[in-house]
Amino acid sequence: MDKDLKTTLMSLTDSLNRVAESISLLARAELESNLPSPPAFVTHAQEVLDHANATLVKAVDKTTHEEAPSGDSDTSENFEVGSQVKYIGKRESLKGLIGIVGEVKERGWLSIAWKNSEVTSARTNEVEPFGAQAPEEITSDKESYQAPVEEVVEETAEEPAEEATAEPSKVIIDEEAASFRVPNGIYNKFASIHHIYSAGDKERKWLRLRAKRPLNCEETQLMCKRYLSSVQDAEYLAGVSA
Repeated sequence: MDKDLKTTLMSLTDSLNRVAESISLLARAELESNLPSPPAFVTHAQEVLDHANATLVKAVDKTTHEEAPSGDSDTSENFEVGSQVKYIGKRESLKGLIGIVGEVKERGWLSIAWKNSEVTSARTNEVEPFGAQAPEEITSDKESYQAPVEEVVEETAEEPAEEATAEPSKVIIDEEAASFRVPNGIYNKFASIHHIYSAGDKERKWLRLRAKRPLNCEETQLMCKRYLSSVQDAEYLAGVSA
């Protein structure tokens, strides 16, 4: 409703309320004075009040009618998404076009994809149902309605092929060689060959050297060979195979 019209109606209502209060007071005074008939000014005021009330009612009804959006509640057709419609409104660019309803909005609005690939909004009173099914040739390049449903294909996860990895050979320590004690020399202080090997890199180099040379004890050489072979000492085995 227009702001100026609202202000005018509110002012008129206040005036009528004041007139009604005045007439009520005059009528009460008349009853108290037991006058045979109301005075002329009371009768005239009542006529003016009745006329003003009638005018106010007409103005309110007219304004309400003008404000009510056309086609919102008096729509005889129930438009649904996907239904086919024909434009019958006043827009020249759309006259006679066939389209598909993509979205049903509030207050009587529809989003429609037309045959010319244009997507616009239209009122329900601007279109009418057309045909039973949507024509196949009507397409739209705008994704304004009903996104395509992608077919979900379940892929069977392929189990990774088991890589043929060579299982490391189990280390079986030669217990006899491991517990052998060097009979003489500075390494005699170690309880066994295994203790010498576990002492560090320097001691391991001596064992590898001792396995290659008999020196003054062939048994010590043999036990070093057996121990280094059993623990699969890489450097020793590489020297042997070279």
